[in-house]
Amino acid sequence: MNSPSPDHALRADFLKALADDFAAHGVAAIAAYREEKPADYLKIIASVLPKDAGDAPVPNTPKSMTDDELLARIRLLDAAINAASHGVAGVKDGAAAAAGDAEAPALPALS
Repeated sequence: MNSPSPDHALRADFLKALADDFAAHGVAAIAAYREEKPADYLKIIASVLPKDAGDAPVPNTPKSMTDDELLARIRLLDAAINAASHGVAGVKDGAAAAAGDAEAPALPALS
């Protein structure tokens, strides 16, 4: 079996020393950096986040819904708007039912 190259051994030693130093002082060093250079601190955070971190759809929003879920939501909203515009009780939330019927089904909220 080949022995590790000097470069490999140096990298391994450096990474171990860095890990040991971080284990001992990392949290305090991060806190001090955040206090002293908040803008740079945020740049570092942004640099280690995945590039698509902000692209994940938020649950219960149009981006995260299937076509069928969107269609169902549109139909509910259309019914609520029609009911409210014609003064029909039975649909509440958002479009508000006439007379505020407490037994009316609530529309699911869009987050």
